[in-house]
Amino acid sequence: MKRGKAFKFLSLVCLAALCLSLSACTFYQAGSRDFVEMGGVGYTVSGIVKRCFVSYIEIPEGQTEYEVTIPDKIDSGHKVEGIGGYVGSGAPNPCEIFIENTAPMYNDEYQKMLDAGEFTDYTVTINVGRYVNKIFFRDFSAYGDDETYVYLKIADTETSTEADTTDEATPPQYIRIKVLINVDSENEYFYSVDGIVYPKETET
Repeated sequence: MKRGKAFKFLSLVCLAALCLSLSACTFYQAGSRDFVEMGGVGYTVSGIVKRCFVSYIEIPEGQTEYEVTIPDKIDSGHKVEGIGGYVGSGAPNPCEIFIENTAPMYNDEYQKMLDAGEFTDYTVTINVGRYVNKIFFRDFSAYGDDETYVYLKIADTETSTEADTTDEATPPQYIRIKVLINVDSENEYFYSVDGIVYPKETET
């Protein structure tokens, strides 16, 4: 009898240790995760469980109105559990939205662009599936920010030639991307209204 109780106690201790070890890491450890791209969407794929999350969404250059649907599962059968996710021991890996030949901005340049208010407007609509339980982007958290915009700088890909007659540099050009998100009605974590995401637990 005592031996049975000791075995039961040992089992509970082992189970608790396992839970603690899992809580301190993710299922996307280095060496046990892969990367898949489908239709301009990049997915970080777990090699431990059948789950994945969206790492980036690429908008075709010049397509100012763009819509992308994130499937419930990718072709390998991995459930899409996040738009953005966590890797390693819990490092945030937010989803990035980008366009070819563009780059993000930082610090003073970012503020100067906002003050000038001169950019080309894009709109991307993202349709999110029923298994997604986290949504966060590199520039905003989807449901925590007042404005869900991504700002990009158009990279200067032209080279100077002997025909250039002006000494003035071409001013930088910027893109402002409005992000709208539609959440599947069967999703138990989020819902959306007019492209804005809300947690279902609060419904406010």
